[in-house]
Amino acid sequence: MTLIELLASDTDFEGLTIEGDCAGVIFADKTFYDCEFRNLSLPKACFDRCIFEECRFVGCDLTMATLSGARFCDVQFVGCKLMGIDWSPAAGLTFSVGFEKCVLSHCSFIDLRMKETHFIKCKLHEANFAGTDLTQADFSQSDLEGARFLDTNLTGTDLSTAEHYRIDPEHNIVKQTKFSIPAALALVTRLGIVVE
Repeated sequence: MTLIELLASDTDFEGLTIEGDCAGVIFADKTFYDCEFRNLSLPKACFDRCIFEECRFVGCDLTMATLSGARFCDVQFVGCKLMGIDWSPAAGLTFSVGFEKCVLSHCSFIDLRMKETHFIKCKLHEANFAGTDLTQADFSQSDLEGARFLDTNLTGTDLSTAEHYRIDPEHNIVKQTKFSIPAALALVTRLGIVVE
């Protein structure tokens, strides 16, 4: 049985490596445990009602994928193109993801609980974090140009090596948030504090 036939005929997968051409495969209503997805090109794929637990995506293009009712628990994305995804429909108590060297521009993370999430060396242009709990998240070496932070909990979040972000301390929680010196100076200047 080929991989595509297996994916089409079954709904539960464990320890499987999925790579190659999966065009036309419907991924909705499937459960994946300890699976690895490698170099898949699936723009606009439907992952509705899928469960991903302890999975890893490497070098995949999932631009504009839909995630209605999907669940992610301990899922890692490395070197993936994930532009334009609305992650909010995947909200839940088990939502736990990490990103490294991923393109997440134009993604929506509105109202998600993303405590301790890692965004390492990611491109997050115009990403929306309104209402998101990013307590102790790590944005090391990530580009946040145009990213939206509003009513965002950034308690203990590490932005010290991130770049191109603008955060209004009056409309976000910035307790013990780690900023670079230039970013910290910009914040206190915005508050009307004069630094000499």
